Amino acid sequence: YDISTQDDRRIADAFQRFDKDGNGEITAEELQNIFTLVGERDRDGAFLTLDQVRTIIRRFDENDDGVLQFEEFAKLWMAKRRSAMSEEALRRAVVVCGYNEVGQQLCSLLDRANIAGIPYVAFARDAESISAGVTNGARVIYGDGASGSLIRAAGVEEPTAIAITYQEVDRCLRATACLRDAFPETPIFVRSDRNDAVKKLVQAGATEVVLTAGSVASGMGKLLGVRKDNRFAALEEDSAAALTLRNSASALYPSVTKESDGPVPDLKM
Repeated sequence: YDISTQDDRRIADAFQRFDKDGNGEITAEELQNIFTLVGERDRDGAFLTLDQVRTIIRRFDENDDGVLQFEEFAKLWMAKRRSAMSEEALRRAVVVCGYNEVGQQLCSLLDRANIAGIPYVAFARDAESISAGVTNGARVIYGDGASGSLIRAAGVEEPTAIAITYQEVDRCLRATACLRDAFPETPIFVRSDRNDAVKKLVQAGATEVVLTAGSVASGMGKLLGVRKDNRFAALEEDSAAALTLRNSASALYPSVTKESDGPVPDLKM
């Protein structure tokens, strides 16, 4: 998913064509016209309203000025392209369990990683989360993210990593155990609000536990190979980290079996 020279030219041509007044930025009104021209609709089949377009802009507006400069527009372009990700990218996509506040923040980080983003699929069971996914342009599927069979049915056969963002400890434990059984070699990163749950989560199969002492989404993003890019003040993929996550998990993180009573690795970030 690295951007190609051809992609770069197409994005530049599109930006110039849609920037009607040539001032180097695309407004919400201009972007709404773009979406209308290409037939973009919301979940009810209606064309996007100006408020919906402004919500989309906020996801990619790095400097919070309410408009899209070229780099920001390019990230939006590639996020839309990625929504129809290739079969191979889908097969190895990151799985995000839960599209709550933390899940949404994490998906936003993955969307903005590099200009092409890191492919992911999020799972949620409530209508509000699914609606938020549509508004945000995120790839969110209805269903239980703790189901390995559902994840595979969605086309993700060998996830690069799994991020579990549920707030409830019991739900995180169940999801961790189920997904560890379904994907024995895949790194599993779990959110936790409680220090006393860390050992149980690791014993259930978590590779790393991210505590809510700081930004959970940012902590998970770092584990998934997302880092700061000073050129664009955005996020890009650290391909070395992202590509070796699966192969290096056992070496980087000492295993703790469900039966182990030994010391738990220091997983707090």
